[in-house]
Amino acid sequence: MIVQYEGDLHRHPDHIKYRCTVNGEKHEDLLSYAQVLEYLEDETDKAWRFTRISAHSGPLRKGQPGYKGSSYNLQVEWQGGWEPTYEPLYDMFKQEPDAVIAYAEANGLLDTKGWGDVKQATQKKALSERRIHSARTHSPRFSPVYMFGVRVPRNHNEAMKLDKENGNTL
Repeated sequence: MIVQYEGDLHRHPDHIKYRCTVNGEKHEDLLSYAQVLEYLEDETDKAWRFTRISAHSGPLRKGQPGYKGSSYNLQVEWQGGWEPTYEPLYDMFKQEPDAVIAYAEANGLLDTKGWGDVKQATQKKALSERRIHSARTHSPRFSPVYMFGVRVPRNHNEAMKLDKENGNTL
C-alpha cells in the first residue's frame, strides 16, 4: 500500500509542474516536486559536511577584518568540492567539538589564550574516558559469578576459599 501510494503521489499532475534552472542553465525537462526537494536536500547536506579543519587565524578583536564573533577562526574544508571557508571557533566547537579538540591537540593550541573552553572539554573528555575504562576493567573482575545458583570461582585461591566457607571440596 505504501509503495502504491508513493507511486500514485509521484504520478499526480500537481507534482509534475516544475522546470528548473541550475547554475544559469535552463533545463527543459520537467521535474517532480519530490525530485526538486531531493535535489535541494542533497545540496543542503553537502554544504554542511566538512572533511577537516586545515588552519586557523587569530587572535582577532572586534572591528578587525575577518572577525566573526570569536577570537579565532578555523579554516574548514568542505565536502563536495566547496572552497574552504573561515568559521568562528565558537560556532565550530558547538557543532563539532571532537574535530576542534583533535585540531587543537594536534597543533598545540590548548594552552593558548582563547582556546580555554576547548581545553576544559579535552580534560572532561579525558576524565570521562578514564572513568569508563575503569568501570569496564574493574567491575567484571571483582563481581562474583553464579551458574545455576552456585557461585563459580575465578581462580584456584577463590576455589579454596569457597571450599573452606562451604565446608566441602566441590
